[in-house]
Order: sequence, then structure tokens, then C-alpha cells
Amino acid sequence: MSVITRRAGLCGGEPTIRGMRISVRDVVEYLELYGSKDRILGALPDLNLSDIDAALEYYRRHRPEVEGYRL
Repeated sequence: MSVITRRAGLCGGEPTIRGMRISVRDVVEYLELYGSKDRILGALPDLNLSDIDAALEYYRRHRPEVEGYRL
């Protein structure tokens, strides 16, 4: 199973982490808010460091798409 998944009925179809209700957009916004991956892990304990790295890599490759969800 890929770390970044997408389901029509989950989070409005946004790319999510392992099918959870945590989107790539959430990870990006938490990083902006908290400034560190460790603090994201504290705020979102269902994630691990690999999940965060995968979300940030997805964001780097698909920035316009993810930014579109932030509007």
C-alpha cells in the first residue's frame, strides 16, 4: 500500500496519509504552524516520520494541486 492514498469519500478526495483522515495539506499546514517534524508527530500521533516525509515529497512534486486545496 502506498503511503499517499486518495479515496473519493475521504477528505473531499484530497491525497491522504495511509487512508487516514490526515491529508497532505494537513501535514504541510502543521509544518508551517509548528516548524518541525517532531512537533507534528506530537500533534498527530498516528503518523510516523516516514509518513511526514512522504507527504512532504508528494507536496514537492504536486505543489499546485495541494495548494489548490488550501484556498
